[in-house]
Amino acid sequence: MLAVCFSFCTKESTPEKKSQVKLYLSETYVELAPGGKVALKVEQAPSDENIGSLIWSSSNSGIAKVDANGNVEAVAEGEATIKAYPEDDESNFVCCTVVVRKTDKSISALSFNQSL
Repeated sequence: MLAVCFSFCTKESTPEKKSQVKLYLSETYVELAPGGKVALKVEQAPSDENIGSLIWSSSNSGIAKVDANGNVEAVAEGEATIKAYPEDDESNFVCCTVVVRKTDKSISALSFNQSL
């Protein structure tokens, strides 16, 4: 699975560069429980250049799916990579690894009595 995620987000060298804009993603790694959600945001530098619409995709939508606004939802246990890029420049992209794990509810339900 890791090889699939790595190749999904590996930049290949291209002879000509379309954009001088550098993209940054709000998160590059997140862990979620199934059903968990996170909103990813892309920022750019320089901020005054118009990069147009972003395309969002998942390397495995059975693990984590993403909508057109960067909202990610964990579907099932596993690992997926979320990728975002300007619609006219797929070579200028950013990625976030999403690891989906079930949480141990017995630990989260513990309470401690601090009065001694």
